[in-house]
This record gives sequence, structure tokens and C-alpha cells, in this order.
Amino acid sequence: MIRFFPRTISQFFIRAIKSPAAVSVLFFLLFVFANAVKTAVFNRLLIDLPAFSPAPEFFSGFLEKILLAFILAICLTRPARRIWLACFYIVQTLYMFVNLSYHLSLMGYLHVSQYAGLFSEAFDLVKHSAVPRDAGLWFVLLDAPLAAGILVFYSGFSSVNKQFLFKPALACTAVAAIVFAARWNPLEISPKQSMNDPYASDASVVGKHGLLVFNLVDLFNYGEMQSHIRSLSYGPEISHAGTAAAPSNIVAIQVESLDAFIVDTKYNNAFIMPFLHDLSYQCIYYPFMMSYHEAGSTSDCEFSTLNSVEPFGDVPSIKVRNYGYPNSVVKQFAAQGYGVEAYHGNRGTYFNRAAAFKKMGFHQFHDMLSMGLKEIGWGAPDRAVFDFVKTRLMSQKSPFFYYIITMSSHEPFTLTRPYHQNNFFSGVKNETARDYFNVMSYVDKELQEIVRSITSTHPNTFLFIFGDHTPIIRKELYRRASLIYDNRLFEFVPLFIIMPDARGFRENACVASFVDIAPTMLAAGGIPYSLHTTGANLLDGPLADGIISYRGGAYMRADLFRKIRQGK
Repeated sequence: MIRFFPRTISQFFIRAIKSPAAVSVLFFLLFVFANAVKTAVFNRLLIDLPAFSPAPEFFSGFLEKILLAFILAICLTRPARRIWLACFYIVQTLYMFVNLSYHLSLMGYLHVSQYAGLFSEAFDLVKHSAVPRDAGLWFVLLDAPLAAGILVFYSGFSSVNKQFLFKPALACTAVAAIVFAARWNPLEISPKQSMNDPYASDASVVGKHGLLVFNLVDLFNYGEMQSHIRSLSYGPEISHAGTAAAPSNIVAIQVESLDAFIVDTKYNNAFIMPFLHDLSYQCIYYPFMMSYHEAGSTSDCEFSTLNSVEPFGDVPSIKVRNYGYPNSVVKQFAAQGYGVEAYHGNRGTYFNRAAAFKKMGFHQFHDMLSMGLKEIGWGAPDRAVFDFVKTRLMSQKSPFFYYIITMSSHEPFTLTRPYHQNNFFSGVKNETARDYFNVMSYVDKELQEIVRSITSTHPNTFLFIFGDHTPIIRKELYRRASLIYDNRLFEFVPLFIIMPDARGFRENACVASFVDIAPTMLAAGGIPYSLHTTGANLLDGPLADGIISYRGGAYMRADLFRKIRQGK
């Protein structure tokens, strides 16, 4: 009897293995379980809890996830063709990968408008390997071998499904729907109410209702674009009659991925950016300026600085076609006889800059193609762009307003390899940090050269140098200037204002903000102006404490300064 029992069990498994239907059922059950685990990990990472934490939160709702995965898989394997299951798996995996990549990089959540609105930009990021690399992202392929097994044995399982599983699965779905309806509390706040609550963070909505519900509700809100535009809060109107002196020139340089902490960071007892470090003691310097880095990603910087307003949180602001930029500082300079031009070492179609800058009031926008520059890696090197600007300035009459956006220090921080390699950083073990130090050392040298050229040839010029957002480096070797506060990610970049009279000042108590740039540039120009803004004139330091709005919340400048300086 003892010998017979194992032999019977072994025979059972041998027969089961030889049966395609049995093998397909086994693959199916394992796939359902693995897919539910993958979904649970995905949800935990989205709300910033450890993926494999033993905490009850990870296992919360796990049974429901298994049931949902089971019902979906049953329905998708009911048709005779396997294309439906294959398409679902590909879409689900891409959905998880894209959303988690975005969240781990920016600590935010993609909105429906961004999937379509940023498609071309996302394609460029993938093309140039600028998508943040994180080994943990590959968990989205956890169930891939099992999905492949189902597809291989699909015909056998589909037949079993039709005969035995499909109708019971529908009955389970109906019972689950009845149970859900019985447990539903009509007095509970709905997902739409949560998302439209200006004081509720996206994280709290996703944590409560899930990312899919978040996206579905966002889809219903997508058509309310005019309402979005009307919701922009420009602040009270400020005006100035101008000064008697001749208007000053303004040059703004928006530096890609220039982090607030990199200015004072050393490696082997040497500053990574020695020019900017020394400059911070020779000009008006704000070590921490809050960056708006929302639905429009990097383009939110110029949208905010040139229009003195917080960008949209759910729509790429610079790609809104029916927005006329009524608060554009560019139009004010142009109205006072300035030559207004913008420059960028990328294509003008990237983030719709060519069309947007024209509507903002720029006379000309020079992209890589119009400048006739050779693309190396991704975009033109900063030196080539700066050389083109210097050539333009030789024939440019005063006053002028130039806005320059750099490109060389863009993720993945490898664009300078063909034309710049600083072996001083070869000992940095982390590759991403090493590449970041290398590109920023290149940018530092190029900034030194363009600043020296402009200040010598056009002494009556105010130069603004600032970052657009913090770098995507998630390693301990370099801590970017960001903090999680009130379920929101705050990023900080430095601001340098080089004065014609070489006056210096260093802010030590409050953070600046992108909305401060426009009123400061107008004050620097000395022209008559009228602007709606909640920003401050940063030439009048020290900066008084006040409120900065961010994603529906109000935050004090001094409080943010203390938090980012202390790393809390």
C-alpha cells in the first residue's frame, strides 16, 4: 500500500503533464496568481511603500486582486483567438512600466492628457536612452513566462474554459458585484470629488482609489480645458512706471538638470562646478528656488518663468493650443522695443516650443535646425549654441531679451561623451552619478565662457542663470535637492543673477520660486510694465517670507528653506 500510493500520485502527474489541457490550466492558475502579485507590487510602489514589505498594507485587497485577475483572464481566453489575451498583457505591462517610470522619476502620476500630449517627447526619451533606469522596474515581467505558456497551450485551455469555467466565472462576477454594491457607502467621497479637491494630493487619491480609477476620472475631466485655463491664478496686478536710465539687456540661461546642491558639491576635495560655486559669492544668489516640474515636465520651467504662473498639474501647459499667454513677460519686453529671441539646442517641435514661444511673443526661436547645428547624440552641444548666441549678439542692438535653454546635461547624462570626458571623476563608482558630475563640469566651463563674453561685450546686461529641475539620481552618493512634504515632491534649483554693477547678495532664509523670475526681469530691465503675479522682485534681497502656491497647497518660503537645507 505504501508503494502503491506514490506510484499512483506519480502516474497522476505524468498523465496530467501529458495532457495539454491540464498543462494549460496549471499555467493559467499560476499566471493569475503571479499577475495579482505584480499588481499588488505595482500599487505599493505607486504610493511609496516597500514592494515586498511584510506590512498588512501590502496584502490588503490581495484576494480581490486574485479574483479580478482570474475573471479578466477567463473572459480574455473565452474567444478562440489568443490575440485578445496577448494584447491585454502587452498593454497592461506597458501601462505599469510607463507609469512607474514616471512616478519613480518625478514622484507624480501621469494624467490622461500626458499619454497623448507627451507621446513624441516620450519617444525621444526612449530613443536617446533618457528613460530613468531602475532594476526594480523589471518586476512588470514577473508573469511573462506564464503568459507565454498560456499562449502556447491556448487552444487546449480555451476549450476547457468554454466547457467548464466561463459560466461559473460570470456567476462569480455577478456575486462580487452584488457584494460590492451591498458594501458601498453612498456617503463616501467619490473619486471625482477627491480628484477635484484642490487640497487633496494625487498620491492620496491614488492611494485611496487606485491609479486606474485616477486615470478614468481624469479622462472625464480632460474636456474641461477652458475651465483649466480660467483656473490659472496669476495673482494681483503690479506695475511700474520705469526708470529714467536706458533699458538694460536681459539674458536668461535655463540649464538642464542643474540641481541646487551641485553648486557646493565636491569630489576629492574639488568642486564639481568651480565657476558656479565662485559665482555664488559674486552675484545675487538664491541657493534654493522652487521648481515647477509637473505635467509638462521640463517645459514647465519656461512656461512658469516667462508667464509668472504655476503650470497645470494634469496637462502639459506649453502644449495647450488655445492658450494665448496673456501674462507673458516676453510681450512686455517686445512692446518696449526689445529684440526678443529664444534659443535651444533641440528641435523646436520638442514640447511644442516653436509654436508656444511664438505665441508668447518671441520674434524668433532658434532651434538646432534653424541654427544649422550638427546633432551629436541628442541635440546640439551647449558650446555650439552659445557660440551661435555670441555671433548673434555681435549685430544685436540694445535693448534685447534673450532666453537660452541648454541641452548637454539632459538625462541620461551621457550626451557629452563624444566631445567631453573628465577623467577626474573616473573613480566615482555609481555610473549615473559619475555621468552627472561629468556633464555638469562641462556645463560649468561653457557657462563661464558665455558669461565672460556677454559681460565684456554688453556690460549693461543682467544675466539670469537657473536650473529647470533636479536630476533623476536615486542613489545615496548624490542626494538631489528635493523633499517629500505633504505628499508632494518639492524640487529646488539655484538662481544666479549677475548685475551690471557686480553687486552681490546671498539669500539665507527663504526659497525663491519660478514665479519670481518674471517680475525680477522686468524690474531689472527698468521699463514700464504691468504684470499679474504672486512673485517677488528678487533684486530687493533679503527675500521676505511669504506664501508659495503648489498643487493646491500654500507653503511658506522660510519653512521650505529650512526643510530643504536640513534635508527633511
